[in-house]
Amino acid sequence: MSIEKRELRIRIHTNRISVFIFLLLTSHFSLLTSCFSDIIYLNEGEEISGTLKEIKKEIVYFETDEKRYLKWDIEQIERIELEETEESWREKDFILDSLIKFAPDTLKYPDVPYVTLLEEVIYRIENPKSEIRNPKYRWTVTRRVIQKVLREKGKYIANRQFPYLTSDETLKIDFARAVGRNGEIIPLKERSIKDESIWARYPDYENLHRKKIALQGVERGGIIDIKTTKESTLPFLIDENFGDFEPIEKKVVKLIVPKEMEISVHKGKGIKTDNLQPRTENRIYIWTMENPDSIGIEKETDMPPLEDIVPRLVVGIKDSWENIGNKFYAMIEDSLNYSEDIREKLEQLISPRDIYNFVAKEIKFIDITPGGYSYSPKRLDKISQNRQGSRLDKAFLLYGILKYKGFKPSIVLVRPRDNGRVTPSVPSLREVCIVPLVMIDSIFLCPYYDTYSFGAIPSRFVTTLGLLIDEKDSRLIEIPLFSPERESKKSILKGNLLSDGSIEIKKSISLKGDIASQFRKNKDMKDKEFKNLMEEWVSKIHPNARLKKYKISDLSNLDKDVKVEIEYKIDDYCIKGGDFLVFSIPEIDYSAASVGKKERKHDLYFGKRLLEETEIEIEIPKDYKVYYIPESITCHSERSEKSKLATYNASFKRHKNKILFTDSFILKEREGKKADYKSYKECIEKRARITQERIVLKR
Repeated sequence: MSIEKRELRIRIHTNRISVFIFLLLTSHFSLLTSCFSDIIYLNEGEEISGTLKEIKKEIVYFETDEKRYLKWDIEQIERIELEETEESWREKDFILDSLIKFAPDTLKYPDVPYVTLLEEVIYRIENPKSEIRNPKYRWTVTRRVIQKVLREKGKYIANRQFPYLTSDETLKIDFARAVGRNGEIIPLKERSIKDESIWARYPDYENLHRKKIALQGVERGGIIDIKTTKESTLPFLIDENFGDFEPIEKKVVKLIVPKEMEISVHKGKGIKTDNLQPRTENRIYIWTMENPDSIGIEKETDMPPLEDIVPRLVVGIKDSWENIGNKFYAMIEDSLNYSEDIREKLEQLISPRDIYNFVAKEIKFIDITPGGYSYSPKRLDKISQNRQGSRLDKAFLLYGILKYKGFKPSIVLVRPRDNGRVTPSVPSLREVCIVPLVMIDSIFLCPYYDTYSFGAIPSRFVTTLGLLIDEKDSRLIEIPLFSPERESKKSILKGNLLSDGSIEIKKSISLKGDIASQFRKNKDMKDKEFKNLMEEWVSKIHPNARLKKYKISDLSNLDKDVKVEIEYKIDDYCIKGGDFLVFSIPEIDYSAASVGKKERKHDLYFGKRLLEETEIEIEIPKDYKVYYIPESITCHSERSEKSKLATYNASFKRHKNKILFTDSFILKEREGKKADYKSYKECIEKRARITQERIVLKR
């Protein structure tokens, strides 16, 4: 029966279900006849099929399909589903009934759009059907989420999407329903389910799909109840956060595995554990966290990834990083094939830098992770022929060409720092295989983007652990944090202040790292588009600023730093009063908005080290002298570990008929503790006050 028709039975037989609930509450319910199988879901995770015989004095009596008679206390049962027929469909869901009865309201959560009353996730691993030496496990994950909408803006949770890989997974929406304030159940209609490819515009990578649903009848104060089941043959991994930006009152994760199977577990603080050994061939692990007083995770600027803040559960089948790496190495070696077409293209590629530039610039990048398509790369000839590749494919092509030319590269599988930390105690391919990099002579290469030069990689990929893939010595290694100089912006300005209060400026900028990569994205702009960009840039410096000319380095040349030269004039820049001219240092516009809060709830996380330097020389009119110049300042943001988190220095000097200003801001570390915030806040606020300083000249 379709979801629509099946759920419609609930509405038609509302009175019948009400009678069922009433009889249950009066501790006596009897089902005289049943020709179909009913299902009991136990809190331990077991599902038992058979016939419900009687519920009497809070004892459930049940006959299994094998004609065994069993009984349980009601507290042992999650819910009971009675088999649907053309005449009726009935279900008694103890969990949902209880949650609705005791669901909180806006008095408890005055500023929250919705609250998750319960998230229950059940993982099941079957015995491997292949050889023990190389087992391939089939596993399922059933996820049920029950939420209450507290405000109008929380109604957006009625629209959901559930991704899955068509090559390795199947996804079923078991049920989805909205429960109104008056108890009316409005089921999901089949026409409200849409299955679509996420990467339909890339046919060669059209593997990741999603099922999208739109529940009707969701209202403020109502309940949303959704259950899905995914079956998979991907490498098994549980990676669950026990917390989110909106409150979660209770989360339960269950794992049902064969008794002989060993697992590795990493669990965060506050997660409770229960291990059960029922009278079956399985072992059951249960991890629970109840936090009815949670108001969710408060968002702050420069906050760590959510995975660093909330308790996190990571579980995998017991393995070693070396074994995982060795298997991956064998797999990629099988995909190394050098067709005649590839050999011809490689003749002119001599150095690793040449090879890197070829892959970065000539092979179109499709930003799909291995988990979004496949953990196996395409064959080299296929990647070369298509002239496009995913993260794994572009890295594999670079690796393969380097190896063919006689170099000794390695692939390093990385989990970006923004995704939380790697858990070394739970070896799993899916834990690290998000960003494949290539390493040669201890230099890390990221050939995805045609905007990063040789040896430059996005800052979010560093200071994290990666799995070095090696034939005999696969192991976890650290991708070291770059120095601030590799992520830098240096500005040199020469200004000529005129007697009428206007100023002419010549400026040059040098960019490195992520900043340079962002600017290189403009490389395909036409001259007119670039001019419009520069004019817009200058107009933000001052309302009266007018562009005179500009020059930009070849943004397509990855072997040179990004440099921009620009000239502009600002009319009426100074405030004139009698014999005085008053003005601020041009282009010095710092903000302290990121440290507006007096105290923080979370640690500091900036994503990168950073160096920003400015040198400004302003020639003043010959008939004026410096009347007032601000004092120089120096500030340091100390860390709790007795090292400096950030430093700022600003210097004002007068030299003949010139004013010299230099400043330097160095973010020395990418992360800091909550205890470091006070010192960091003071440093940023001192830097921002430079913006308010004025220089005074007198005729």
